[in-house]
Amino acid sequence: MSLKSTVIPTQWSLQAVHGVYEFIKPLFTSDVELLALMWCVGNAITDPIDTSKFVILYGGSGNGKSTVIKCVESAL
Repeated sequence: MSLKSTVIPTQWSLQAVHGVYEFIKPLFTSDVELLALMWCVGNAITDPIDTSKFVILYGGSGNGKSTVIKCVESAL
């Protein structure tokens, strides 16, 4: 049995990555913060030994720390 794959050309966009993006984007003050978190999580998934990262979520109560953790957890 042979397997065949086809690559469908598409342009990558951050909004198309996952539906969680639209939900957690308002929790960040800039796209740089969100991209940094995505970079850390992505590296932790692809190579947890060589590129281990530590993320600190800080702020007062009710600012979305637990929401971000739950969104990352549900996306995995």
